[in-house]
Amino acid sequence: MRRIQGYITTQLAHYLRIDARYFFSGGVWLTLIQVISILGSLIVSTVLAATLDEQTFGAYRYILGIGAVLCSFSLTGMGQSIFQTASVGHTWFYVVGMKKSLIYSAGIVCASVIGAVYYFLQQNIELAIGCLLIALLQPLINTYQQIFPFLQGKKMFAESAKLQGIKTLVVTLTTLATVHLTQNVLWLVGTYLLVYALSNMVIHYMYRPTQVGPVDEGVYTRYMDYAWNTSIRNIVNILAFRIDSIIVFQQLGAADLAVYTIATILPEHIKGSFKNIITLLIPKYAQHENLESIKKSMLVRSIQLCAVFIGITILFIVAAPFIYALLFPKYTDAVVLTQILALSAEKKLSKMNTSVSLFLILATFVLTSTHGILGAIIAKVITRYVNVCIAYYYLFQKDS
Repeated sequence: MRRIQGYITTQLAHYLRIDARYFFSGGVWLTLIQVISILGSLIVSTVLAATLDEQTFGAYRYILGIGAVLCSFSLTGMGQSIFQTASVGHTWFYVVGMKKSLIYSAGIVCASVIGAVYYFLQQNIELAIGCLLIALLQPLINTYQQIFPFLQGKKMFAESAKLQGIKTLVVTLTTLATVHLTQNVLWLVGTYLLVYALSNMVIHYMYRPTQVGPVDEGVYTRYMDYAWNTSIRNIVNILAFRIDSIIVFQQLGAADLAVYTIATILPEHIKGSFKNIITLLIPKYAQHENLESIKKSMLVRSIQLCAVFIGITILFIVAAPFIYALLFPKYTDAVVLTQILALSAEKKLSKMNTSVSLFLILATFVLTSTHGILGAIIAKVITRYVNVCIAYYYLFQKDS
């Protein structure tokens, strides 16, 4: 078996000009993380979609969507700083970064409390309590999940995969047990958030660094500035990625949000699975300072990835009717929508900049108002093609 693996890595290194041994070993574990996460999410979504009525399922997704949006009011860039510092041996930064991350989660608490007051005044007690649950638990989730970028920065891909697998299993089983006992939205949301937070906390206390060196003020300042700058840029980007569920719920209602969620869940999981490539590339690129060589490498890699994505997209479009008939028989209207969204899958090559994020927010709002769920899907597709064009322009046209 080792001979076969050695032969494969040698051939990949020769023809693709990559460190195949590194990508094969790390990529296997990161892919395993994604597979486990996707399976857990699909199992939960399938059971909830089959068990809950559209109104209840839509309300459940809406409250979780609020939590995801409010995460933008925290130090979201800390994970990348912890990842990068861990990759070069500055383990002490994780301890400092965790404290800062928890302190600056106050933005989530304030925004959630404001939301709770708003929904209470609107006499929507369910959503008001949902916002309070977010205020209580989301900061803990955001802070303690930083253990995973720390482990990946240390190249402990196997440990990270195993731990995320266990966490996913626990969260999945707990959610399934809860929906078996009750279909109350608040119990479902509260249980999900609580178990997620506790799982992250347990893993943190098991694997946090116990012996750290002295704080390097220069490194601390540089990576804290990076975390702040990234977090500020992320505010609009996170809103753009997450606010679609808020807009659909507010303009179309809980039932349509349920359909929209089912239509987007598989394409988003497929695209998200390729973020592992970025996780593997960052430690490699961080070791080089020649921007021109990075540009050339990115051009070659993007062409290779594009070919892979096109093949996956075609397979998904063909298989979608059968997959949805099996997993989500109540949501047959979502099939055409998910096929349309899949057309953008192969173009997601980089994170959106602020201008594209604003474009997505505006396009989602306008097109949802005029074309309903189809408009929200079209907004995603158009924005992703605009995004890739802008990304290539900045990468290859602007001076270093």
